[in-house]
Amino acid sequence: MVLHAVKEAINRRRHIRRASVAAAVIHFDGSNDIRCNLLDVSDGGVRLCLEAPSDLPPIFMLTVPAERIERSCKLVWKIGKRVGVLFL
Repeated sequence: MVLHAVKEAINRRRHIRRASVAAAVIHFDGSNDIRCNLLDVSDGGVRLCLEAPSDLPPIFMLTVPAERIERSCKLVWKIGKRVGVLFL
């Protein structure tokens, strides 16, 4: 049952994801920065792991220097320290 759910989730993705381990920073409100790590990336968004559980705004800027990413993002889901975001 769980394997079927995982396969269905993968089939619904619009973009192919690739694993990545890179330092990232979430920027919002002009001075708030939250450090995190990139777990995977696609043309449509990323999955991140926050260094500590944090409240995030619905829209924020994400910078990942190693991947040359500086994008406006929308929070899609959050479970503990892991978050999924969509590039805007």
